[in-house]
Amino acid sequence: MSRLSLTKTATHPFLLALLLACSHTSLDAMSMLPLPTLGHSTTAAAPLSPPASGMADRVVVKKGERRLYLMQGDRPIRSYPIALGFKPTGHKRQRGDGRTPEGRYQLDWKNPQSSFHKSLHVSYPNQRDRMRAAFRGVAAGGMIMIHGQPNRRRPPDPIEGDWTQGCIAVSNEAIDDIWRLTASGTPIEILP
Repeated sequence: MSRLSLTKTATHPFLLALLLACSHTSLDAMSMLPLPTLGHSTTAAAPLSPPASGMADRVVVKKGERRLYLMQGDRPIRSYPIALGFKPTGHKRQRGDGRTPEGRYQLDWKNPQSSFHKSLHVSYPNQRDRMRAAFRGVAAGGMIMIHGQPNRRRPPDPIEGDWTQGCIAVSNEAIDDIWRLTASGTPIEILP
């Protein structure tokens, strides 16, 4: 592409975003594929290491059902009730919107020193999320976690309703299970 045509493209935000989307190849590009249903075993990316026997090979969150499923192949091995962001409908568009993202990500690290009873980081935002936010001139946000209840909460009974900033909250017992049954790199699909 010539310098002149690149300059013309740069003056059109949509064309620039499209050019950027087509010029990068990464696992994030897989989020452009249709999301599989609970019955399919397709994942966004393979875990960094194979899951040990008895561990989940992926996590599926169904926002409309308010459920998180730990999966082995096509079979759910555990299921937990969840709470979502305070404005749960639709995909997260920007920092502070109270929405829980939708799409394919990974659980890429664990935090035992969280403000909540353990937390697992969801790899939001991916490249596509960052481009969408940049196109709108906003920050995509981040630090989306699956976590237990706030450490300061006594008793640690689950908070009613959708109350997080965009995270996926579960009971403390559930996060202990999820922590034990997932490895870093486990794919997570967050469905409407």
